Amino acid sequence: MYKHAAQASLLSASPKKIVLSGPSGFLGKRVLDSILDVHRTRKLNKLDPGEVILLSSSPGTMMRRLQAKYGQEKMRTIRASRVDYFTQHDTNTWMDHLGSLGVQGDNAVFVNLAAITGPKVGVIDAMMDVNYRAPVAAARACEKLGFSHWVQSSTQATNAERAGQVHRMSCTPS
Repeated sequence: MYKHAAQASLLSASPKKIVLSGPSGFLGKRVLDSILDVHRTRKLNKLDPGEVILLSSSPGTMMRRLQAKYGQEKMRTIRASRVDYFTQHDTNTWMDHLGSLGVQGDNAVFVNLAAITGPKVGVIDAMMDVNYRAPVAAARACEKLGFSHWVQSSTQATNAERAGQVHRMSCTPS
């Protein structure tokens, strides 16, 4: 029963542009597989599948790896863009980035699965940069661009906060 209701919902929904941050991680790989399953279902029913934009620090390398895994046909709905979570902490920078990708409005979804688990050599506050500053700026940009959904999943920041490793900061919109 639930499977049929879910499929009906997939087929009646408008196509989405999904920005997936952290597509190479444990959870990101699985989410991408699920999105591609939805795209396949929509294509089989002669519907626009939508699009996935993967954010990565090495988009070319990632796309070559995905091309080898999925093949040319599945990759038609995927493109990638470079992002630097260690420095990209400004809302306007994210707005420019997402706008240049043509992603905004109620058909846009941002799924943030990017996180790091510990310090990075040469980066003073790496965990705060990647697990907090970049996602907050991206979320604010998505709100200003009218995204319909923001999905956040990061247990790493929670674990670090419990251990006293993450500074408390206000999340008041700027």
